[in-house]
Amino acid sequence: MTHEASRSIKSAFRGSDNAKSAAGQLRAAVAEPNLFIILSFCAIGLLVNLNPMFRFPDFGIGVEQLEQFQG
Repeated sequence: MTHEASRSIKSAFRGSDNAKSAAGQLRAAVAEPNLFIILSFCAIGLLVNLNPMFRFPDFGIGVEQLEQFQG
């Protein structure tokens, strides 16, 4: 199974002067098709971590007591 070579962000604006500027690089990063997938994955991970933190606020106290047991 073969995969295509990944594109560089700089290759999106190869011929223009904007490729050297920060704004040009930002436009190229936002134009990346995988950006939405990466942001979605990070948002889901954040929500999965925040859910138990708010649901069980006393869980940290129990973890601290277990750490004292272990030494």
